[in-house]
Amino acid sequence: MRLDPAVVAGMMPAMMAQMSADEPDVSRWNIIYPNYIDKKKTLPEGRRIPLANAVETPKLQEMVEICKHLGVEHKPELKQYPRDWMVVGRIRFRLTKPDNTLWNPEVPTKKALMLKMGELIPKLKSRVHGDAAAAAAASSSTASKKQKKKKK
Repeated sequence: MRLDPAVVAGMMPAMMAQMSADEPDVSRWNIIYPNYIDKKKTLPEGRRIPLANAVETPKLQEMVEICKHLGVEHKPELKQYPRDWMVVGRIRFRLTKPDNTLWNPEVPTKKALMLKMGELIPKLKSRVHGDAAAAAAASSSTASKKQKKKKK
């Protein structure tokens, strides 16, 4: 089946209008990659906030939770960071409403949002409980290794 180019050209504006009615155009929104707030990264590797405010290996889902908590309009995307393509995920966000007022006065800039993420991500339940579970698993595995050595 072959489509007439004139018919396709006529359909494009209608398709674009339908897409924009359902979903806002996020192409002009700001972007934050997890590397921007990662404590393990250096400045040349992409960290953009001070080491004291950074978080160890932030995840996209944690960044989404913080944006929801702060009331910032956002959209997660599964894209790679160009400097470190092994890191998957980025978040697009808009700090202002369509009438140019801030969603949250605590977060007026992109840097303020990154600093807030660095402050709040370690306090998430997934981090608090996850660190305790990981520490317990690590201590039990080292204890079992010691017992195996004693048996030999």
